[in-house]
Amino acid sequence: MRPGINANGARLSDCQDCTQMTDDWIDDIIKGFKPSENGVSLDFTSLDQSLLDALNLSGDILSLFDNDERYAVKIKVGQTQLDRNGNPVNAQTGRASSGTMSVITFNPDYLNRATDLAIARTAIHELVHAYLQYIIQHVPNSELGTTLDSLIFQHNFWLIPGEPQHVLMAEQFVSAIALSLSNSDGFQHAAIEYQRLTWSGGMRESATYEQIPQGERNAIIARDQIESGDPRNTLPVSPLGTKSC
Repeated sequence: MRPGINANGARLSDCQDCTQMTDDWIDDIIKGFKPSENGVSLDFTSLDQSLLDALNLSGDILSLFDNDERYAVKIKVGQTQLDRNGNPVNAQTGRASSGTMSVITFNPDYLNRATDLAIARTAIHELVHAYLQYIIQHVPNSELGTTLDSLIFQHNFWLIPGEPQHVLMAEQFVSAIALSLSNSDGFQHAAIEYQRLTWSGGMRESATYEQIPQGERNAIIARDQIESGDPRNTLPVSPLGTKSC
């Protein structure tokens, strides 16, 4: 199934400042994710870090879903769940009741205020969630699935901070997400900026993130806030991406 936009509510009719913005903008971002050209199949069980770094992660995940009739991914725009502060999350990934599809939902307010670079980052982040859901559903005995099971066990007994999938992404997917984002953006900016944007959402609640020096964590937060259009941002940082309006 080719990932697409849910026709019910995908057009941002309630976006008062961006009357020209439609689902086409996010659709174009998703379509820009291209699979790797090296022919390596997406199987993290058999990939060492050097091969993982060479993958174009988002495109490879979409290619996997395109070629697997047992599972699909759907992308839509709609209301999202609230975070611990009572604010809607930028995006979320759930599984359809049938268990054969991951559904990625973008919050319309986030699409209204974020740059294309932030939205691409979020799309890649959510596609990794979709991939992990696929692994849980169809490859439970893989090395990646076993690692995730272990993290879930540790989390349930308060042995590690952070949600298990985000912990796994922080430990194993940072460089691959950053490279995928830079690929989608045509390598227009310094590699460190793409890596800073990779640290988003629950990944910043992991022990791996806490090991990053405070100065760099400040730079990560600043880059995220300016690209996400966070109204709390008061830092003198210019956006690298482009807004829809």
